[in-house]
Amino acid sequence: TEVPGPERQIPGSKRRCSPSILTPLQVEGDATNAKQAAGLHLLVLRLADLSVILSQTYDTHNDQSAAQRMSDDLASYALENQNVDPSKILVVVTSQYAWEGYFSSTLLCDRLARCGANLDRLLAVQRNMSSWMSSTYSTPYVLTGVPGRRSGLRFSAEAWSSSEHSSGKKQAAELELALVRCEEEKEFVPMAIRTGPSGE
Repeated sequence: TEVPGPERQIPGSKRRCSPSILTPLQVEGDATNAKQAAGLHLLVLRLADLSVILSQTYDTHNDQSAAQRMSDDLASYALENQNVDPSKILVVVTSQYAWEGYFSSTLLCDRLARCGANLDRLLAVQRNMSSWMSSTYSTPYVLTGVPGRRSGLRFSAEAWSSSEHSSGKKQAAELELALVRCEEEKEFVPMAIRTGPSGE
């Protein structure tokens, strides 16, 4: 969609840009429609053209080594990518049917926090792993972030679902972004529109 509108402040920067293209992005951490999948899905995009650097699901609910693999890949493809500056990368993490069972890597929590995740809340999930293993429903979760350099986070937005349907099932956690094409920066700039459980 062409957007000839006024200049906008670039998140995490003192610079402003004149947007020319507005690309909507809606991501959802789902706990009801993906019963054949479990774990967390990691999507890493290049902000210059939204090309996919990595798209991978890690079964952190059933596989004891999945959290460590995800942590390693998050570092290699996003936080410490040798070919693309972290400030030029968008990280998207979405939960699948269940993800908490073996969410056991403290290093993964730290690296997700560098992408904008709430570290205290992730560590709380980790402390209660044993209860999640026997739980019928997990907590839908979604995170988007532009890590930036080690000096600081450039952009982040996350959503957790705490609302429940009458059936007891958690609602999906949803997050909507506007990806604004910034010609001065020659890249897409994410801006959060809405976060929260579905229906809010």
